[in-house]
Amino acid sequence: MDKYNYTIIIPHKNIPDLLQRCLNSIPQREDIQIIIIDDNSDPSIVDFKNFPGLNRKNTEIYFTKEGKGAGYARNVGLKHAQGKWLLFADADDFFTENFTTVIDQHFNEKADIIFFLSKSVDNITLEKVKSRIDLSNNIKRKKFNKIKYTNAVPWGKLINRKFIENNNIFFGETSVANDILFSVTAGIKSSKVIGYLQCIYISTIRRDSLFHKNTIERLKTRIQVCKETNRLYYTNQIYHYHLIPYRINQFELIKQIKQISISEYKTQIKLYFQEESWMSIIQDFSIYYIKKWIKHLS
Repeated sequence: MDKYNYTIIIPHKNIPDLLQRCLNSIPQREDIQIIIIDDNSDPSIVDFKNFPGLNRKNTEIYFTKEGKGAGYARNVGLKHAQGKWLLFADADDFFTENFTTVIDQHFNEKADIIFFLSKSVDNITLEKVKSRIDLSNNIKRKKFNKIKYTNAVPWGKLINRKFIENNNIFFGETSVANDILFSVTAGIKSSKVIGYLQCIYISTIRRDSLFHKNTIERLKTRIQVCKETNRLYYTNQIYHYHLIPYRINQFELIKQIKQISISEYKTQIKLYFQEESWMSIIQDFSIYYIKKWIKHLS
């Protein structure tokens, strides 16, 4: 028997005001468990005596000192989750005003994952910007397999907790891109998914976030995650959904290294062509850019 209907897991580091905004978007209900995991925030930035969520009902806060990143923090949250359904939120994002009404409508769905729409806004102005994730066309066309194999973020969906536990699915504990393998693995292992054209989540674009901070080590980590994701697709014989874009993305990340270090760029290019056959590279790039060209024409 689940203690709560929903568990919302939120990793946090050094952005208490934004975390408070996220919490403000979640109504206080007896059936919602909130788990906040602080990833060793700086005490000169965060007032721990007045930490967001303290003394809030059904809210658990775990202060980790390892500083291992959001993936590790989310794994801590998973260990303490007691809701039937899991939701994930980044501390700088927030939920839509009516999101609980929407998820309540689908509480009794017999599914492993339920996908919803999300919107993107500028973090400061809250003006609408191009959405980071747009599932609307695939949901309209009921292309749920494509969604589950290609949606690489943990937010904007309900995930059955027992499904995650039974399949022993955890987040990567890399400094960046730690959510990709979790999301792709969950998609591959899921047997029933469904999607609805209802928006429950607002993703913000914040220029000082890790997503926009590129160093050689972070780029190399992203490249490694791309490789691991491709291997996951190969192992599960899923060749036609997202394998090619991840290989293209790997190449684009290597190109970004060139702007920082020519020597590291040469090393990564050499590795890239050693690990992939020329025939596969030519074929994949051709297919990718032909599809992109056709999409542009239409």
